[in-house]
Amino acid sequence: MIQGDRVEFHDANPIIWFKGTLTLDESPTPKQFALLVTECPLPPLVGQTIHGIYRLVGGKLTLSAYGPGAAPVPTAFDAPGAHQFVFTH
Repeated sequence: MIQGDRVEFHDANPIIWFKGTLTLDESPTPKQFALLVTECPLPPLVGQTIHGIYRLVGGKLTLSAYGPGAAPVPTAFDAPGAHQFVFTH
């Protein structure tokens, strides 16, 4: 769920979830995001930032990112080692 700059994600696996604060940057191509993890079941990840790329086409939001605290931002949605998430409305 995204509401304003707040994000809440729950995976099908109930132990995988997080809450955070989202910042979007529309100037680069592909567009980028930064997500500051504010709550999750793994304390070392709280306070870490997930940097990634996104696209919104029609009702489909696609995100690609490496894990929290990883420095690089993926340059493509199919970047090796990046996690991809697709949400539909």
